[in-house]
Amino acid sequence: MSSQKVEDLEDQFNELTKNIADTRAKRDEFNQTTQELIRIIKETNSKIKDHLKKAQECREKRDSFNENVQSAKNNRITTQIALEELRKKLNEIKEKYKDLPTITKDQQLQIKKLKSAVRARNMEIETAPTLSMQEEDRIIKEIEELESKLGELTKGSDARREYGKVISQFPAYKAQLKKYHDEVILNSQESQKFHEMMLKEYADVDALREKISQLEKELNENRKKADEFHAQLLGYYKKRDSMRDEIMSTQREIRVQRRKERGNVAILLRRIAKERMERGEKLDFIEFRLLLEKNEITDADDESDAAETANAQ
Repeated sequence: MSSQKVEDLEDQFNELTKNIADTRAKRDEFNQTTQELIRIIKETNSKIKDHLKKAQECREKRDSFNENVQSAKNNRITTQIALEELRKKLNEIKEKYKDLPTITKDQQLQIKKLKSAVRARNMEIETAPTLSMQEEDRIIKEIEELESKLGELTKGSDARREYGKVISQFPAYKAQLKKYHDEVILNSQESQKFHEMMLKEYADVDALREKISQLEKELNENRKKADEFHAQLLGYYKKRDSMRDEIMSTQREIRVQRRKERGNVAILLRRIAKERMERGEKLDFIEFRLLLEKNEITDADDESDAAETANAQ
């Protein structure tokens, strides 16, 4: 068995060891990338949770403002109904007093003067220290005449008071309508703002989910490659173990062969030494030892001669 085979096997073993190191490095590189992708996916999932939480908060605020909008609309409808009732009542008053004449500005001035005169006459009766019966009757008669004139001029005043009482309620109802209208607008705007914010959060979630989809695809491909290199590495390990066994077996065979070859050489040398001894030739030390080891020197003289020859050598 040639030692060249051992050298070839050792060269192959060294090459295989290099391939193992390269393959392990590639596998570890893909495994490291796998861990990094998993970390990124976890971080992205955490971001998705944050966006979903914000989206839910925006949804709740939007729904709260929508409830305010609905409440303001309901109040506005109720106020509009009440205002329509006032208009209806106002029309009824107009219909009820439609035949009454309208009081002019001059008549309003006369009414003011007559009321002042009536108050003056009443005050005269109350404050005069001495007032005869005739004078008191005269003043009372004047008061009656003034009130009679005042009554003629003030026909329809009750209608105007009733009409004015209804009219005076219109500003409050209109103010309420404006208030509820403003509340509808304001709350609608706020609701729309939070609705758009919610949509943006959901859009961010969709984008992150798409990113995760791509990352998971990359992760699966990366794992597949890592598994391929790992399987290749296991094959190399198996081949290395087999090759190591082959090298050790070959080396054992070479050692056995070499021992066998050395034994054959010793037999040949011993045969030559014996032939020389039989011819009476002097042996060297090695030849003497070879024959002595096999007890092939039996004659004492020959042994002495062979010893002297070996010593002379």
